[in-house]
Amino acid sequence: MTMDRPDDVRDPESFEPAFRIGRWPFGMLVVAALRIFDAVTLAAIALGVGTLPVEGLPILASSPVVTHSVELAIAGATIVGVVGLLAFRRWGWVLTMILVGLGLGAELVRVSIGQPDHLGLLLLVVSAFYLNQRSVRAIAGQHLDGEPTYR
Repeated sequence: MTMDRPDDVRDPESFEPAFRIGRWPFGMLVVAALRIFDAVTLAAIALGVGTLPVEGLPILASSPVVTHSVELAIAGATIVGVVGLLAFRRWGWVLTMILVGLGLGAELVRVSIGQPDHLGLLLLVVSAFYLNQRSVRAIAGQHLDGEPTYR
């Protein structure tokens, strides 16, 4: 037993996914692409290409500057999270999961005001399920050189 590695942490190599592209599992690349697409669409909405439905939410409807600023901040955080995820950093996985959770909450609000986005909700659910797989959690804390991190 070594002191630099906790006993309850398993070897990430034992959780290797079956299909990889380069050093990344295929599913992680799909989730990264979905999250980048989400970030780009949020940024486009914030910059005035389209608008989110805010009729049922008077606080957001009365303050478009705040709404657009939040959308740009979430888009930026999403890109940072994807970069961390693809670098096999634990903080990238955590940030991506937090943003997916916030997205799921926002989609539930949209459902409650009668303006559901079924495709967006489905993609967020698929992302959450994939990111919570044991193999993804195991490799999320791994450096590019293969050494596990515990941060």
